[in-house]
Amino acid sequence: MTANEFLLLSPFLVLGLGAVAVLLAGVLPLPGRQTLAHGLALALLAAAFALSLALLGQTGVAMDGGLRFDAVSYGFDALACAGAFGALVLARGYAPLRGEVGEAFGALVLFAVLGMFILISADDLLVAFLGLELVAVPLFGLVAWVPRHRGAIEGGLKYAVLSGVAAAFFLYGLALIYAGSGTLALPAMGAALAQAHAQPLLTVAGFVLLLVGIGFELALVPFHMWAADVYEGAPVPVSALLGTVAKVAMLVFLVHLLGAAPPRVLSALAPILAVLAVLGMLVGNLLALRQTKVLRLLGYSTIAHFGYVLAALSCVSADGYRAALYYGLAYAVMNMAVFAVFAVLSTRNGGEGRIADYRGVGRRHPWLGLALVVGVLSLAGLPPTAGFFAKLFVLSALLHGGHVGLAVVLVLATAASFYYYLRLLLAFFQTEETTQMPMARPAPGGALVLGVAVLLTLGVGVWARAFF
Repeated sequence: MTANEFLLLSPFLVLGLGAVAVLLAGVLPLPGRQTLAHGLALALLAAAFALSLALLGQTGVAMDGGLRFDAVSYGFDALACAGAFGALVLARGYAPLRGEVGEAFGALVLFAVLGMFILISADDLLVAFLGLELVAVPLFGLVAWVPRHRGAIEGGLKYAVLSGVAAAFFLYGLALIYAGSGTLALPAMGAALAQAHAQPLLTVAGFVLLLVGIGFELALVPFHMWAADVYEGAPVPVSALLGTVAKVAMLVFLVHLLGAAPPRVLSALAPILAVLAVLGMLVGNLLALRQTKVLRLLGYSTIAHFGYVLAALSCVSADGYRAALYYGLAYAVMNMAVFAVFAVLSTRNGGEGRIADYRGVGRRHPWLGLALVVGVLSLAGLPPTAGFFAKLFVLSALLHGGHVGLAVVLVLATAASFYYYLRLLLAFFQTEETTQMPMARPAPGGALVLGVAVLLTLGVGVWARAFF
């Protein structure tokens, strides 16, 4: 490894070696070893975050071309660290996880973030598969971390089984791509398909199977069956990690995959992406309309949001890819704000039940009400939040690309989402306080995460052009 490669990989090394150090810290014969391990995990995430920001201006490749680095990859690496940092802070103060957040929990989060780093920077499909598995495997355990939590075991098993199915599709896709092109390196794919011995149809079929595998991980319709059960069964901080930066890392890889795909592959994938986008926007919103539980509503809402993202990707244009990446950034910060509200509202019984359980909470705790208003209005796509500009950029890409039909579906789906988002807000600020939800004392760290997420939701919107 050269000195330059060592520099480029330094955030990866901090997380990989740091995860081992966190495990070792947890077995030291010290009275506060859980607190030590948790603090060390947070410090390592902060260090990786700082290194990623410091390397924003660096470009290059490492690991024999398997990883490529640029401002986009390091920017989303920093986002992954920030999201995981927030999830770890929320986990420490989350009542059902009290006493459960030790060295193993912190190490699993660090390994998952390392997998996100690999996915974000992958320039080789086999490397991307390793990153995919390094994200998924730690999340199996984190989803079912509190077995007594209702739906935890079911959610963990569903996520494990369907992630295995996704891996099978992904690997089979790799095999077909290699058989058709003779390479798994994304930069070499176009030249490989131009060779006389290449088999473009096999390569196209392989890319379609890759898309199916990615569809399971992103909970795209019709591969969405696991999402609501996993969101409901997992502890809220784990759902926040899974539902924000873990998905965004996969999105960044998908954008890079499409950007590197040869024209013949793109012409086959574009209509598939458009169909999946319509299904996601319609099915996600229609299922969310029927939900009476907060986390199930957020799970189906996520399906709809990735329908909007796929609409941008179906343009297979630079504008569409930029809109999708900005949407990923906006989605991460606004979803973290909403999840943080319900993590802070945790009770001894979990505190993430029916929407009706939160009646009047916004009146009793105005700061939580304000945070939820900002997060939910952003999810709904109202100005001046990040969610508004995310949808605006997607709509602009669709209209510039001549995809008027998709633009109409996006507008109608967004309008339908207002109903269930408004229903959540109305319950939160309902005058009649017939339900007095007991609250655990919110940890200062939870309030900090909530405040930062809300400010970012507004800031990413107000300064949208700086990111787009």
